[in-house]
Amino acid sequence: MYSTVEAYEIAMGESIDKYPLREKVAVAKLTEYAFQFPTEDELGTLPLSAQENILYAIYYQIKFDSDNDLLDDNGNFTSVTIGNFQYSHNSTYGANRGVNTLYSNTALILLRELGLFDNKVTVKKRCSWLDGFTWGC
Repeated sequence: MYSTVEAYEIAMGESIDKYPLREKVAVAKLTEYAFQFPTEDELGTLPLSAQENILYAIYYQIKFDSDNDLLDDNGNFTSVTIGNFQYSHNSTYGANRGVNTLYSNTALILLRELGLFDNKVTVKKRCSWLDGFTWGC
């Protein structure tokens, strides 16, 4: 395990049930997002600030999953609301994609801040007709 239930409760200021299972699910989700997510052994080799960011990313993903009951049953809910952010099955295009891969925005920000992970973000350049001729795009 990356951490303990006691460390989570101190850091987040709230109690949590099923911590070992919740941590495994959170790490699995974050590993899907950040391919180079460190193993428990690799975590100890990183600088302390990186270790702290990674642990807080795990904690916030656990909190996100807990607040939205994603660990227990997510087959029947149709929307998630956190602050001003809302995701709804009805707002997706095409087939219903489900919500079982939602991430905590706070967790993702903490991982991006490290600059250690491939966050699968690509930016497509806006090309003009001239770029097509000059191979600039």
